[in-house]
Amino acid sequence: MLQRLEILLPTVLLCVSYASSVRAHVTQNDDVTFQCCSPAQWTARVRAESTDVTHGVTTREETWMTLHYDSQHQRVAYTDVTKDGRTQGFLRTVEDFKNHSWAIVVDQKLCVIYNLTQSFQPRCTPRNMSLVLFAVAPVITPIEGVFANTVYFRRPDVTGHMTVTVGDCALVEEVTYDTSRKDRSTVDRIQYLNQTSKVDDSVFTIPDYCVHVPPDEDIDSHHWIRSAPRFFN
Repeated sequence: MLQRLEILLPTVLLCVSYASSVRAHVTQNDDVTFQCCSPAQWTARVRAESTDVTHGVTTREETWMTLHYDSQHQRVAYTDVTKDGRTQGFLRTVEDFKNHSWAIVVDQKLCVIYNLTQSFQPRCTPRNMSLVLFAVAPVITPIEGVFANTVYFRRPDVTGHMTVTVGDCALVEEVTYDTSRKDRSTVDRIQYLNQTSKVDDSVFTIPDYCVHVPPDEDIDSHHWIRSAPRFFN
């Protein structure tokens, strides 16, 4: 019996030590403000789910995509986009903020470039919002950490929260609730999965055969626009 206790004691102490470290991270303080920005370069499989309730009628939309993020060169790309299980009518989209170009590569022969007037905005948590720290289960991807911060925010027309990992501020999840309209409410949830701390430069390459669309043309009339994700929204 004594020998068994000697064997089990290190394991018990390890569990107690781990539990103590978890308790140390479980805090909540509405007076604390916090902000951080995601790593400079990363790639993630993203799941975006939108639920809309209008006059009691509920509709849902689910979009999957691979997001390539590079704040060093101010560029973002989307590949492998599906909406409600259906592949969209293009190969990839590229937002090159330095060159003010938004390219939609439809296929190996067709590509259109729109003028991008918005400036690049790094992916950061909202400023001056309340902070809640809590322990989460260990994750397997190298960019994510064992613990995460959840920042809760409230604006006149929308409330929500954003969860990022401790240390590197890698995005985990974003949830927003829009109740600004009397007879309609929407909930948007974005999950960032399978993250890696690198990008493939080739996904940002804009082909030579791309055609520039005149700045004064109504781009929303193009059918590609309606299904293409936009980072700059």
